[in-house]
Amino acid sequence: MAWTTTMIGWSVLEFGNKMGYPDLRHSLDALRWGTDYFLKATSVPDRIVAQVADPVLDHDCWERPEDMDTPRNSYLLNASHPGSEVAGEIAAALAVGALAFRKISPSYTKLLLNRAIQASWWECGLIFSFF
Repeated sequence: MAWTTTMIGWSVLEFGNKMGYPDLRHSLDALRWGTDYFLKATSVPDRIVAQVADPVLDHDCWERPEDMDTPRNSYLLNASHPGSEVAGEIAAALAVGALAFRKISPSYTKLLLNRAIQASWWECGLIFSFF
């Protein structure tokens, strides 16, 4: 999901001026949906939510989400459970989101950039909170 969000952001940066208004608006909406999710996933200092639910159990369940009774465990990155690949891609998604929204929403841009910096420290194996 982080990679997809990053690619949507780069598409907006590279081709946004060639998109018509409806397509650009849809692209920005999709980008914001992804970056909002990653803001939630990185909202607690020194922890990143990397995944929700067991993928095998989840994909073996063929019923409506409302009827699912499979466990919905969260898998976290922290000091004892590192994951630089996930942290790095989340940081990239947040950073490209900051670039895409810089002219539209300066306050959202600042939030995305600060969180990207926080998440990027995970990529280096350092755990610091900037908040």
